[in-house]
Amino acid sequence: MTLKPIAFALFLLGLMTAAAPASTFQFGVVYDGTTASLAPGSDTPGGTSLAAGDSFDLTVSAAGNGFFKAIEEFSEFAAATFSVGPSGTRVGNLVTSIYRDGSLVSSRIENNLAQLSTHLGAQTFQVAQGTEFDQVKLSYQLVSATAPTTIAPLSRILGFAPFYDQADRISFTPGSVPPIAEVGLPATALLLASGICLLGLGRRRIRPV
Repeated sequence: MTLKPIAFALFLLGLMTAAAPASTFQFGVVYDGTTASLAPGSDTPGGTSLAAGDSFDLTVSAAGNGFFKAIEEFSEFAAATFSVGPSGTRVGNLVTSIYRDGSLVSSRIENNLAQLSTHLGAQTFQVAQGTEFDQVKLSYQLVSATAPTTIAPLSRILGFAPFYDQADRISFTPGSVPPIAEVGLPATALLLASGICLLGLGRRRIRPV
């Protein structure tokens, strides 16, 4: 049995217009108090295009064992946000979380968040006074967009990354390098030295007859 021409054409059209599988991206930024750079293994944000259904994780980490600390309580606008283009309305589901030494400090969920113009990410970020954290993670899924969504080059992205212009409200303590401990003799060397000493003492005690 063969398909009729119209049915076959509709079948082919369905294959051609089937939704592409959603993409997931992993973006990482490391900040050392002076410079922000992409983390090893990170996808490259600049130039990445997002379609409805796509998602990404943006993780901003303090280098080494450095950390941020809130000098005062505040709510930051566009805290972990990418600059995107062209201008449009974008709706997304997102979770913004902050961590200290791998433990969750606080988290904020925003569902069906509509953002206008040219930014995409966490709309607000609330931090209590005295809060210390060394990592911020934004998990974002794009639900819909009225315009194509392409992440801007890295130089603009880092301008939107959190806390770099908040020196009056957030302090940053760089990571310290642990001191190098003195290296002692290995146990085998100590045993060898002890054996040589005992051998010498034994020879001195032997008297010729």
